Amino acid sequence: MTEVSSLACVVNHRSERNVMTTERRTVSLDEAAKILGISRGHAYAMAKKGELPTIRIGTRWLVPAAKLERLLDGARSTAENA
Repeated sequence: MTEVSSLACVVNHRSERNVMTTERRTVSLDEAAKILGISRGHAYAMAKKGELPTIRIGTRWLVPAAKLERLLDGARSTAENA
C-alpha cells in the first residue's frame, strides 16, 4: 500500500440497495510534505514554483492524490533505473 493510499479516507453508507464508498481525492500541502519527506516550507516553495501539482481553493493548497502518487511512482522509477 502506498503512502497516499494509506491516507485515503473511506466512508461506507449502507442502504437497502447499494453501498457507496468515498475516497479522498486530495491531500493538504502539509500532508503531502510528510508523504514526500520534505519540510512544510519546502512543499510551499515547490507549489509556488509549480514543481508540485496543486489546486488552490481560496487560501487552501491541495494536492491531487493521483498526481502525487504519479510523482512518487516517477521518482521510484528514476531511482530504480539509476
